[in-house]
Amino acid sequence: MLLPLLLLVLGIVEFGRLYSRQLMMQHAAREAARTIALTYDDLGITQEVLQLAAEDVILDHVPVDDIADLAPTIQLCDSSVTTSQNAVVTLEEERTLAIPIPDAVLDDVTVRARAEMPCEG
Repeated sequence: MLLPLLLLVLGIVEFGRLYSRQLMMQHAAREAARTIALTYDDLGITQEVLQLAAEDVILDHVPVDDIADLAPTIQLCDSSVTTSQNAVVTLEEERTLAIPIPDAVLDDVTVRARAEMPCEG
């Protein structure tokens, strides 16, 4: 009786931990996309500087050792394009579940976040 109850409680705690991480990543993706959308046509901003600015915003909001751990995909705005475009930031991270069940039952979970903002500058 105690084991199923313990697994249920650990499952609830683990779900809360993963949900919190996903919300954090979603906020970081949204802020990075917003930064790109608002600053892409500023004077002196190059694509490289814009990429680094987006990565800095992500690192400010999500504690990780390396930006590569989040596998960011960043679609920048291009000031030379006249048609409407969007800044898109996608983050993806593999998380290991902290529930004591054999790996055959539970695998790592992928936490994803995606944000899209119209490029308006």
